Amino acid sequence: MRSLFAGRTKLHRRPLFFWLASKFNLQQFEPALAGFEELAAQGHAPSMDYLAKAFAYGLGRERDFKAALAWLRKAREANDPRSADYLGEMYMLGWGVAQDFVMARSYFELADRLGYIPAKRSLAWMYLDGIGVPVDAERGFGLLSAAAQQGHERATTDITFLYTKGIGTEKNASRAVAMLDDLVRKGSADGMRTLARYYLRDGDKTQRKTALDLLEKAVALGDGNAMRTLADVYVAGRETKRDFAKAESLLDQAIAQDILAAYRSKALLLLKMPDPRYDQAMYWMKEAASRGNARAMADVGAMYEQGKGVPVDESEARIWYGKSAELGDSSGARRFGQSLYMGTGGLVTSKTA
Repeated sequence: MRSLFAGRTKLHRRPLFFWLASKFNLQQFEPALAGFEELAAQGHAPSMDYLAKAFAYGLGRERDFKAALAWLRKAREANDPRSADYLGEMYMLGWGVAQDFVMARSYFELADRLGYIPAKRSLAWMYLDGIGVPVDAERGFGLLSAAAQQGHERATTDITFLYTKGIGTEKNASRAVAMLDDLVRKGSADGMRTLARYYLRDGDKTQRKTALDLLEKAVALGDGNAMRTLADVYVAGRETKRDFAKAESLLDQAIAQDILAAYRSKALLLLKMPDPRYDQAMYWMKEAASRGNARAMADVGAMYEQGKGVPVDESEARIWYGKSAELGDSSGARRFGQSLYMGTGGLVTSKTA
């Protein structure tokens, strides 16, 4: 049977590609990936990027870093900018390659030079977290500002967080709120979710009620990150009645969208239940860690150290703390330092009288 995609010209590929991308983003992986495979066979680099993402994150395909890297390298041969950013992430996380922060940064910089705006955000967080480079918050803020000026919405919400904390710039919460209010007026789910998080953290009682309304609106727009945040609210039980069932339903929806933070939140939910499910919690925490969540790596280490869901294994705990610390997580760095100082899970490497 003749392929649906056979004979497509470059002119016709663009609308077809966006149709396939919408299918992929709606988790309709099989038709999307079948289409991407045929377009990729015709040399279409953006389709190769989607195939790489599917293999790297296990979306409609078994996770296979070797296959992901193969597609990314084919896309790079076509000078595709997004593939350079993805390769940077692979090197930063050590997926299918030896972890190498210099290579990661070089790929992010290449993607930036090629005009891929999200690469500025990737670089910014390397400098903000000190991943393979000395912490340089001002440089990170500058990169995010440049990305925001070019229309990158997530960079804009990142900037508002830095303003509320005074990181890389002077603290200016009122400016952050004004920026977020503007995004909310434009119907941005990112803006709604970020403003809600600010109100939950720093707002008064009235603003916290507003935060719940904002999260509900963002969830109604299908925002997986808002689902994860609202689930955390139901688990905490401070702004609303605690409801584990609602929280788990929201987290399952967020996980279906492959929202990274939702994997860790599901693990924490299972740990906070009246009858904690430690083995299931370890499964989800490892899923989060395997997808690059540095805080989850520290949590996996803590579960090994405490014997929750697994036998006590201090050497394994140290390994996970080290992985977390390398990716700039403060909890992982603190625990890794303690293990080195006390000699838990291995030899003492530094100790003063």
